Formats: sequence, structure tokens, C-alpha cells
Amino acid sequence: MLDRITAFLYPTPQEYLNGMWKIVKTLPPNAPPKHVRVHVYLGWTHGCDETEFVMRHSALVGDFPVDRAGQLSLARVKAKWALRGCAPIDPCRRAKFDTVHPEYISPLAIRVLTETEGVLKLFEPTPSEGTIATRNLRLQLVTAYDNFLLALHEATLGWLADTIGLLTTVILLMMVVLGVPAALGWYFLGTQRWLAYVVIAASR
Repeated sequence: MLDRITAFLYPTPQEYLNGMWKIVKTLPPNAPPKHVRVHVYLGWTHGCDETEFVMRHSALVGDFPVDRAGQLSLARVKAKWALRGCAPIDPCRRAKFDTVHPEYISPLAIRVLTETEGVLKLFEPTPSEGTIATRNLRLQLVTAYDNFLLALHEATLGWLADTIGLLTTVILLMMVVLGVPAALGWYFLGTQRWLAYVVIAASR
């Protein structure tokens, strides 16, 4: 029950995947020193060619630090993207790579699995039916909420543009964008001045 509540409250792996294109643009070509470039393929199954799979899907991409012993903690990967499980892919056999410790990947295993492309490929084993159902429900609600905000935004801007004209709408939006931070800054500046007067008066 707790797992289903957690799966509903936090973003799903699919939500992270939907926004991954923004993250990928900010990543360096290679992982920094003492880090591992990780690709997580959602929905990957035994025997699936990840090259063909990625043509139809994208992967969660990130750089993760290794510990002092050179091991990668899979708990870090699971926590970052709300994965229920995580396991490495053997790119040569197109199968799950069995590690000595289920929560860590050893330096030797990392070296072997990243030798060809410099990327450690992982997948999430099929979650429970309850987790899948909870994720789907959350995705439906998030999608409906996003669509509502988009429609409201378009309707509001469209109404303003039709009523007072496009140029006036742009000017009003600029005034809001520039005026609100300026007003807040002036307020906080005045508050700081008032506090300074109180401190000076109290010290006399």
C-alpha cells in the first residue's frame, strides 16, 4: 500500500522521460571523472535489441558518481527516477547481467559493460500491477491538468488579444513580468530599511 501511495505522490519514470530532452542538452559529451554515464531503458525486456528499442523509445540519461571502491549504487539511480527496480543489461547477450550484489555494480562489471560505447545500460524490471496502475492514474491526472492549464493560458491570452489588441497584451505581460519582481524588491528593500531604523534606535 505504501509503495502505491509513493508511486502516486512522486513523478513517474515516464514523466522524467518526457522531460529528458531538456536534460540531455545540458550533459557533457562524456561522464565526468569518477562518474558513470547511465542509460535506463523503460520497458526493455530480455532479448530486445536496445538499438532497435531506442528507435521507438528514449532512455533516461544521467551521470552518477561511483563510491570509493569504484562501485555504482543502483539505489541512487532508482531514487533519482522513482524506479521500483534496476538491473544492468549485457549488450552482447541482450540479457540481464547478473551482479554479485543486487544493489551495486562492481568496477570490473562497469568496465566490461561500458567497454563498447562508454555507457552503462540499465532497465527497470516489470513493476507490480498495482504500481503500473498507480503510475497510469497519475499520468492521466497530470496530463489532464497540463492540458487544462494550456487551454486556460491560450484562452486568456486569446481573450486579451481580441479585446485590447495584441500589442497592448504584450505590453501588459511585460509590465507584469518586470513590475512584479521590481515591486517585491522595493518592498523587501523598504523592510530592510525599517529593520535598520529599529536596530539603530534600539542601540542608542
